[in-house]
Amino acid sequence: MKEAIVSYFQTQQALIDANLQLAKGTHDIEALHDLRVAVKRLKALYQIVEILSEGIFEYRAHFEDIRKLFKTVGSLRDIQVQSQLFASFVTDLEESEIIGFYQYLQKRHDKASKKLDKALYRFNPEVMNESLKDVSFLLDQKSEERGKDLVVKYLKKRLKQITKLNRVKHDERKIHLMRTRLKQLMYAMELMKMIAPDQELMQNGNNVKKAGTSLGLWHDHIVLADELQQFIKNYAILKAPYRKLLKRVRAQEAFYLSKARKRVQKVLDNR
Repeated sequence: MKEAIVSYFQTQQALIDANLQLAKGTHDIEALHDLRVAVKRLKALYQIVEILSEGIFEYRAHFEDIRKLFKTVGSLRDIQVQSQLFASFVTDLEESEIIGFYQYLQKRHDKASKKLDKALYRFNPEVMNESLKDVSFLLDQKSEERGKDLVVKYLKKRLKQITKLNRVKHDERKIHLMRTRLKQLMYAMELMKMIAPDQELMQNGNNVKKAGTSLGLWHDHIVLADELQQFIKNYAILKAPYRKLLKRVRAQEAFYLSKARKRVQKVLDNR
């Protein structure tokens, strides 16, 4: 178990280091995406180690510096995604009708880029080495059998939380929380495959991933809709084209949420 967890840690650490260097000065969209995915996986590992250590390892304390970087990267990444997503909705409109929103996004992009530059150079990767030492030491103290039981219980707890959240209707905050819980479950299951595959849980991995993808698309549309609303309210001169676009975005938002709920239910039905 220790060997698998340490190997997984080192893989994510290497990906963070590599994409950190690629993103510096370029803000390469793929590097930022890969950096965020590696950070999410490392966070899932920290949470599992906290469970395995029965609270001795405090994941929030170890994750704090990385969290700050993750949040700053996310701000720019969201704007990049919004720009790409917006382009998919405006193919039938004249550039003059929608150029204002692109300019609005560009200003936000420039501001977020400056913050990201500082964050990328400020972040000290050495904090991960310190965490790895603690992870390695604590795993030596835990029997493999006890560790497997604790992880399985953690995964089942996340499934119960998702079950409750999926019953809630018309509460955007709860849906966001369900998305977060699904991500935690997905990355934890990915790690669990390396530690001790549980057939009952692992056969559901593909369903979890699909549900997470649909909720991710729902989230992207929610963010774009919110930005469009702010732009219409505060900046748009010609409001009609943007209101038309907002209706399209909201329709797709509802579509992906419905799709996600069905996929989440499939996860729950196959427990």
